[in-house]
Amino acid sequence: MSVGNGAVVAVAAGVAAGLVETVIHPLDTVITRIQSADALQYKKAQGSVTRKLYMGLYQGFGPTVIASIPASIAFFTTYESCKSAFDKAQKAGHLQGIPQSVSYAASSAVAELVSCAIMNPAQVLKQNAQVVQSSHGRAKSPTAQVLRQFANRPSTLWTGYTMLAAGQLPCVSLTFWIYESLKSNWLANPNRQPNDILQQVQTSALCAAIAGCFSSWAFVPADVIKTRMRLAAGRRPANTHFSPSAITEAASTAHKPSRAAPKVFAFAAQIVRQEGISVLFRGSILTCVAAGAGSAIYLGSYEAIKLYFDALH
Repeated sequence: MSVGNGAVVAVAAGVAAGLVETVIHPLDTVITRIQSADALQYKKAQGSVTRKLYMGLYQGFGPTVIASIPASIAFFTTYESCKSAFDKAQKAGHLQGIPQSVSYAASSAVAELVSCAIMNPAQVLKQNAQVVQSSHGRAKSPTAQVLRQFANRPSTLWTGYTMLAAGQLPCVSLTFWIYESLKSNWLANPNRQPNDILQQVQTSALCAAIAGCFSSWAFVPADVIKTRMRLAAGRRPANTHFSPSAITEAASTAHKPSRAAPKVFAFAAQIVRQEGISVLFRGSILTCVAAGAGSAIYLGSYEAIKLYFDALH
């Protein structure tokens, strides 16, 4: 990937990240509250939801949008570089017989590992800020309150990285495999060839929406566990439904990768014992809606900016 193309990718990725976070963040806040251990506080006795569920929908937006831009740039720079290397290897006579879909899946997996390392601290801050109860008597914003909580234990900002990577890698790989395959097949049909940039962008957005919605459904349980671990890391033991040892174990996954998997499974088992297995699919419909809309906006705007710059040259 040339320097010029690299700059275009960086600009497109940064703008796409800022745009999708701005649009999708309120939906994400509602999903976090629904999936949290304190979800009942957002319901009335008769089962209907309270106004609190929809208040402060942009809580935690700051750290997320700040981190999402470099994370997105790192993702697409890595993704495009890996795809380019794969294409060059095939043209040189190597990796023959390997389907192009493998390139999409592998490239996106490598790119997501890099992106997750940047995004995880922001996600932890965001999700803890999203469940802070707003009060007129508090001078500090929810984000400032959460930052203060983590000031003396910054290592816990990587809580849930293992679950983030474990949940994101297959989900992202599946999303990009479906997205790139759908788009390639669509564009390969002479009867459906887009005539202009707008039609190309619409094709990309539609394919991305289908891919994001489909791939997110299977990974809702991982998303719920990841959310609970992050929220537990930001609370004092007295304010959580989980035991102190469970919170310590959840936080320890951030810097003890070799022991992370058993801790994650123990944490998940405790959730199921206390609330039933159905809790692992809480917020699944909203998650799919957010994933579909987010993918369409994210990849659609990314492709739009790339195509626009290509048209100028």
